[in-house]
Amino acid sequence: MAETDRVGAALRALTFEHTVAKGLVHRRALSEVFLTDSTAVDDDHFVAGAQLPPSHAYYTDHTTRSAVDPLFLLECCRQAETHAVHAHFGAPDGTKFVLQQWSMELPGLAALERTHGPAEVTIAATTHDAQWVGGSLRGLRYRMAITVSGRPVGEVTMRVKYVADSVYGMLRGRRDGGSTPTSESYRRRPPRAWCPPGVWAGSGRRTWCCSTRSPRAGRSGRGCWWPGTPACSTTPRTTCPAWC
Repeated sequence: MAETDRVGAALRALTFEHTVAKGLVHRRALSEVFLTDSTAVDDDHFVAGAQLPPSHAYYTDHTTRSAVDPLFLLECCRQAETHAVHAHFGAPDGTKFVLQQWSMELPGLAALERTHGPAEVTIAATTHDAQWVGGSLRGLRYRMAITVSGRPVGEVTMRVKYVADSVYGMLRGRRDGGSTPTSESYRRRPPRAWCPPGVWAGSGRRTWCCSTRSPRAGRSGRGCWWPGTPACSTTPRTTCPAWC
């Protein structure tokens, strides 16, 4: 059977009944898993299927009536790549994926009609420039042809490196021996404002007198921190009394 025939047969055999294991696409929430099936055709080709939900907090949060968000399709391709490396190329759990390059051309996306239900996506992937070290895959290029609801929309290309967990820890680890930082480590802290001592400070109905005994006094005792953007009053009528 010719290569195109094998790929076509594999595409027609894809199922959309349930999603793949979330760990194989590096997702923590089941609601973020869109890949439903994947099959290796040969050493250089695999196919994958995904289902786009009709509503999503991020990918469908638009004011325009576009049929499909391009980033939605990019995420499906990323999940297809990630799943394939584990399921078809044998990457162990803990392998770190480093996206080096990607491109996206979707000329057929504008012609898609908006649907009211879920849409089925198929991906026919061709791989090349594989880099193997000691029997482990360390790099691969992908070219993925995408269809949505049976209509070709374009393709996505990727170049990805794969790093062993121990090596990644050395590259990204902290010099003080702490754990490797993640996005959770850099969550934005709520804004705070500084008020000098001897004034009233507050937000809404709650106020404090800034002094060394204030519940929100700074470490130096010379004023206080207040979450948000409080009003620090400095007028004579609202300054703190002597006993504050």
